[in-house]
Amino acid sequence: MQNNIMKSTITGEWEWSLCHSSNYEDSTSINDMFSQCGGDYIMLGAGLANDDSLALLAAAMFSDITTYTAKNETHAANGSQWYFNGLSMGFAGIDDLIEQNAADIEGIDENDRLSWHTSTDGAEWEHDLLTPVYVLNGWRAGSEIDIYEGTDWMRYVYTYSSSLAIPVHEPYSLGIFMSALALMFVRRNKI
Repeated sequence: MQNNIMKSTITGEWEWSLCHSSNYEDSTSINDMFSQCGGDYIMLGAGLANDDSLALLAAAMFSDITTYTAKNETHAANGSQWYFNGLSMGFAGIDDLIEQNAADIEGIDENDRLSWHTSTDGAEWEHDLLTPVYVLNGWRAGSEIDIYEGTDWMRYVYTYSSSLAIPVHEPYSLGIFMSALALMFVRRNKI
């Protein structure tokens, strides 16, 4: 979880791709929200529409972000606590607990929490503990709460493919190991 990260850093230096953005006042299906996200890692974030940075963000594998959790339950992945159910989805700091009164209302003054209302119905709140189908309007970006209609707050979803990572090819790592082993042998024989 990080705060105040430039969008240009995310897409430039970090090489993540923006795959979805929508206003906090809008509802969107979860399938549509992730449909353009082809990587195995997903980053959720929030920020004001005209800002060059995101107020907060966190990333984990897609499977971790969309793992169903019971009410007020989370699971740790990549330094954050993640939750996903028919009340809300989002993250909190690694040592934090959540309290889902629909969205997470715990730690109101904390900047390491993101919580989006979810539902099985895209037109209205139908809060239950089923696997959600829609992200509804609202609710939280750090200590900013009650984010609904008429807002400049945006949801951002980025994706990253681990296949973009530069692998260390086996002959190179074997060469490094052999060089270290030879150096240890030389030093040991000098003693």
